[in-house]
Amino acid sequence: MGERGTVVLVEDDDDVREALAWFLEGVGFEVRQHADPGAFLSTPRPDAPHCVLLDLRLPGMSGLEVMDRLRARGDVTPVILITGHGSTGAALDARTRGAFAFFEKPVDHRELVARLDDALAARPAVDPAPRA
Repeated sequence: MGERGTVVLVEDDDDVREALAWFLEGVGFEVRQHADPGAFLSTPRPDAPHCVLLDLRLPGMSGLEVMDRLRARGDVTPVILITGHGSTGAALDARTRGAFAFFEKPVDHRELVARLDDALAARPAVDPAPRA
């Protein structure tokens, strides 16, 4: 595990995903990458404390749908949404549905790191076992 914790990054744009992963690893996070939301949902979660950094617009389902699926199976992992197509309405919808934070691309890296640290610190000490 990275010294700061683990970030599960779900982003379909290869360049954005690789750049974010490179940056986050450079500041001490372990990063697990996924380009496809379906593959992410079917992959077991890390045992270590983690949070999810999730693109709002993904192929096949939106980031909000992915977050809803996590919550429906009892997964309370903090989710931070990012998007290149943000609006006040999208940010409000994301927060209302339980997102820990919402960022528009390009992301302010200092603010992102601060919110990731906050999300990891806010995680429950023990997660309930997610339902399949």
